Amino acid sequence: MLAEGGVLSFISRKRGLSLAASWLGPRGWFAFSDLIVLSEKVPDEVRRIFEDEKYHYETEASYRALIAAAGFDIQFLCMVPQSGWDNYYAHMARRLEDEKGFFADKRIKLAFHKEIDVFYRLEGFRYVGYLFCMARKMK
Repeated sequence: MLAEGGVLSFISRKRGLSLAASWLGPRGWFAFSDLIVLSEKVPDEVRRIFEDEKYHYETEASYRALIAAAGFDIQFLCMVPQSGWDNYYAHMARRLEDEKGFFADKRIKLAFHKEIDVFYRLEGFRYVGYLFCMARKMK
């Protein structure tokens, strides 16, 4: 099973991990990626871009605890490197040139331009990371 793009942030990590465990058979595999905070001291401008009252992000340690509590054994866990962020933002910047569809909306353009600006201007990679995990259901 695969949950890509931070979907667990949107549906609740605890609920998402629980659902994944319920859908998988014994020793089933679950791969996912999600944003995490890397530091307790995140500049307010960075925090406002990546986190708000609805989307509170975990640390690596707290995410590991959630994974274990859901009945998974971590087989592989890593952080996406800086090049992953660069590739993502390069793709988003190209999409922001769209004149039709989702990325043509002025609010979407403004939000992504602001995120890209804050990420690079304030070195957001020092404060937020993208965790990738492959876990196996224990039972």
